[in-house]
Amino acid sequence: MEEIYAKNLKEEWKRFKNKNGKTQTSVSIELGWAEATLGLYVSGQRALSLQHAIDLAALFDCDVRKLYPTPDNVTREYPVSFTVSGNPSPHPTKKLRQTAGTTVCFCDVDLWIEGAALAVPAGATMIIQPPEAITNDPLWPTMGSRYWVIHSTKRNARMILSPERPQITKDETLYHLLGTIFV
Repeated sequence: MEEIYAKNLKEEWKRFKNKNGKTQTSVSIELGWAEATLGLYVSGQRALSLQHAIDLAALFDCDVRKLYPTPDNVTREYPVSFTVSGNPSPHPTKKLRQTAGTTVCFCDVDLWIEGAALAVPAGATMIIQPPEAITNDPLWPTMGSRYWVIHSTKRNARMILSPERPQITKDETLYHLLGTIFV
């Protein structure tokens, strides 16, 4: 069974390395580990710890269960990247179940949805990801109608309900809504 996880780690490392051009040493240092740590994991010379599996899954944008035999309730603290209004978040992180490719946006004000007669209420937390990272993760299934969140460096965030990818300007970043937490 451990051989499967070791093989998955090697595959995910190769995919990440080819996409980002980073070395094992640079990634180890980036994660705050000793220089040789990732190399020891990838080569199978050291057993992967749960915390390091969570760190690598977040970095590789994959489900932690692909790298480590974990229960379904593994959580990770994600930094809140921005708020809808552009004001500082009341909390710097949000603890969520670990999944692939997530970014957190806190709704500190109501966010009205263009193309729908509703809003995401203030106090909700949106789990979003870049559209390129849309996966068929069973924890975060994609919606038929897509809710798009557009973050701007110059104005409040916007949300659009559309099956088509919206156009954005150079000061905007487009995200796909994975889910909303209302508690």
